[in-house]
Amino acid sequence: MPASGEVGGLSTIAVDQQAGGFIQIHSQVVCPKQETLDMRILYVDDDADIREIAEMSLQLDPELDVKCSDNGKDALEIAREWKPDLILLDVMMPNMDGPTVLSHLREETETTHIPVVFMTARTQRHEVEQFIALGARGVIAKPFNPMSLASEARGYLGDDAASVDRPTRFPGS
Repeated sequence: MPASGEVGGLSTIAVDQQAGGFIQIHSQVVCPKQETLDMRILYVDDDADIREIAEMSLQLDPELDVKCSDNGKDALEIAREWKPDLILLDVMMPNMDGPTVLSHLREETETTHIPVVFMTARTQRHEVEQFIALGARGVIAKPFNPMSLASEARGYLGDDAASVDRPTRFPGS
């Protein structure tokens, strides 16, 4: 006689007792559809080669959804519409530099909460302190390590990232 039931909400098991003492078990595992909640990162840099390397580096992490922009004006529009979880922003760009982009992001209601991390070769202590004072969550030094960029970016994501006291590496320290 068939019997079936749900085990842990995921499996359905049917048991048929056969003549001769053999038991036949039919099982079906039903997994609920799991939606991946990718974390969105917007990478902004006017240098096409660096942008491509950064994009490939970030995409090594399958949970990161990455978009890129080559200028500040487009980055502001993408940020408004796409609402990234983090913006990695070059400091020195033509027309609108990184600090100006950050200023505009902080002035707009829909983007004021998005954390920004500057990507720059300008990493002397006073420069990093200035970027933090402008409202950046942190600074990642260029040249960056392509193999660790995704994990470095992840370190700036999440609710607790703002309260984490992250040591900043300065040249020579």
